[in-house]
Amino acid sequence: MRFVVGVLLGFLGVFGCFCEEFQADYGTFSSDDYPATYPNNINKTWTITVSEGFVVRLFFTVFDVENSYEETQGSCVYDYLKINNKRFCGNMAQHQSDAPGVYQKFFSTSNQMVVRFVSDYSNESPLPYGFVAHFRAEDINECKMLLKAQEEDWDQVVRCNHFCHNVPGSYYCSCRRGFSLHANGHTCVADCPSSVIVVGSNGTLASPEYPNPYSKLSNCQYAIEAIPGHTIDVRFDSVFEIEDHYEEGCAYDWVKIILPDGNSDKYCGSTAPANGSWLQLHTSAIIVEFYSDLSVEKTGFKLYYSVSKRRCRQGSALANGNVQIPSDKEYFEYGDVMQYSCDVGYNMIGLEVRTCGDTGEWDHPPPTCQIKVCPRPDHLLNISKSIVVDKENLQLHYGSSFVINCFEWYEMVSGSSEWRCGDDQTWQPVTNSSIFYNDNLPSCQPVCGRKNRVDEIFAETQIIGGREARNYEWPWMAFLDLANQGLEAKTFCGGSLVHEQYVVTAAHCVPQGQRNFHVYLGVTNRSDSSNPHMQVFRAIEVTVHNGFLHPELDNLMDDDIAVIKLNSSAVIGRYVRPVCLPRTPREKQLPEMGAKKIKGYQERGVIAGWGKNELDEPSMWLMMTRVPFVNRTQCVVVFKQSTQNDARYSHVKLTTNMICAGFVSRSRDSCKGDSGGPLMFKDVSNSKWFLNGIVSFGTSIDCKPIHVLGIYTKVANYLSFLDTHIV
Repeated sequence: MRFVVGVLLGFLGVFGCFCEEFQADYGTFSSDDYPATYPNNINKTWTITVSEGFVVRLFFTVFDVENSYEETQGSCVYDYLKINNKRFCGNMAQHQSDAPGVYQKFFSTSNQMVVRFVSDYSNESPLPYGFVAHFRAEDINECKMLLKAQEEDWDQVVRCNHFCHNVPGSYYCSCRRGFSLHANGHTCVADCPSSVIVVGSNGTLASPEYPNPYSKLSNCQYAIEAIPGHTIDVRFDSVFEIEDHYEEGCAYDWVKIILPDGNSDKYCGSTAPANGSWLQLHTSAIIVEFYSDLSVEKTGFKLYYSVSKRRCRQGSALANGNVQIPSDKEYFEYGDVMQYSCDVGYNMIGLEVRTCGDTGEWDHPPPTCQIKVCPRPDHLLNISKSIVVDKENLQLHYGSSFVINCFEWYEMVSGSSEWRCGDDQTWQPVTNSSIFYNDNLPSCQPVCGRKNRVDEIFAETQIIGGREARNYEWPWMAFLDLANQGLEAKTFCGGSLVHEQYVVTAAHCVPQGQRNFHVYLGVTNRSDSSNPHMQVFRAIEVTVHNGFLHPELDNLMDDDIAVIKLNSSAVIGRYVRPVCLPRTPREKQLPEMGAKKIKGYQERGVIAGWGKNELDEPSMWLMMTRVPFVNRTQCVVVFKQSTQNDARYSHVKLTTNMICAGFVSRSRDSCKGDSGGPLMFKDVSNSKWFLNGIVSFGTSIDCKPIHVLGIYTKVANYLSFLDTHIV
């Protein structure tokens, strides 16, 4: 209830604010009505101001203010005395935790202090009798404060670095003999007027008060001039210590040697320049400048100087080259000559001969041997499907080399894998290869014709007398979903991946160049729709051979070949890779040579597909079988015998664009659905498989294992067509 009433009274403006000011160096004040209890609803402020250069010192001889505590607001809620933003209440004897101590003194931070007293609407028994306060001006010991500030933050404070004199309300600084007080009124700076020292022998100079710490804000310059025909040499005493910065070096204090041409060297740190050895400056005049800032003072330096006859700077060895100098000379004087030459692989920048002049300077700068540099080989660094070994450390200078490797599952089919920067500053191939194509630039193509390793056992089961292929055995096998019905489609053809983005199939599978059908790669089992290695594409462009689009009336199946462009490149890897195209004479003759049972050739090829089997059902599992090549003479005879009474073949004849394979008296062949699939032969010399044929048509009757003979498009005859449409 007390809280609610107090808030209401405050709201009604019962509290009044009374202010009293003291502008004196001492005095006293008390609570109203003291020694009687103070009135209710007091809100009074005392402002005490003492002289400049002093602070207010306040203490109490009597203090008795109602003690209070609230859970949410803490101590001294109702009545309190506020000093330096802190509340006090209670009694010096009974409630000491919230009341000023008996001997406690309060100090202002400036020459002014504000004290505020607040009471609420009531007091409880025993009634408090208030307080009595005393104040006086307290002199500030500025010298002591500066010394303390230096200890706490030495790098920022400005203090009297020699003598500090405290006086009432202020202080002043003074200096030792040989120093003058800086304009900042605090820092004693050494007296070091500029002077010119003309020398004919030896001498010394040092930082102020060396080896004692040098003074702050030093800015001394000493000019040293040698007699004509002589030069000045200097060295620093090993007792050397000038403030430095761990990152910026000589940013704070330094000793600097300035040459007539304006060049200069700054020195700082704790190690004498040149480890205290003589510095041959090759000049007749120098300026020694010493500078220090306002912070750290250290030992400083001592410099020794001497004079000697003028010489040219000693010639240094020529990196990657040679210098010829007179054999009887330990140093160079006027008229001496130095002759330079560069090593093989380097160009000389500058002149080959230098002469020591009468001013002690060489007539021109020394040459340098610069290694020859080749341009950045961007044309080699961006070869498709390749990586440059240690590319981040590629060097461009003469003799440097780098190696290009193809990605995994890719191989370099032409060009050089290693390149070196030559003497003519061009990149030259480092190769023993005899294949030079496109300026010998490397070409990385997918590894073709590498089937996934399985046991070479052919059990005769389906594809009209074949067996089930092992999972992922033929990584280039493509399933063409011509009606976009999915993997279990009934309308489909086979195909072969021959490039990352191109599939080859039979033209009769896509006679009108239809597109936007789906092409599946990495599939063996069409029932497994969750196959993680399957890749699905859309056919965005289909190119049918022009001869198939416009055939002769008596030959409707010639030029039965088409190229399908996929909407994106296949991801080449373990489960999807292209088959090889037969380009060399050996590769083109694999079927014929195998049939002749010549050593080094595989006798039979392989066909694969998901076509109908003997049960007239499309296979859900990829089927395969081995078939031998049938020579043209025998093929023509068998073909006529097998088709002479079949009107379907009345407009079909065998051409040189076709090859035959199969068994005249046995039952192995492809069937409907296998069309467009591969007839493959293995080159045993390199274990690669080649696409020698494309399933076109056959002589089996309704896929029955009788009169079985397969007719295949001869791929070797269409390499130009394929190369034109496979970009």
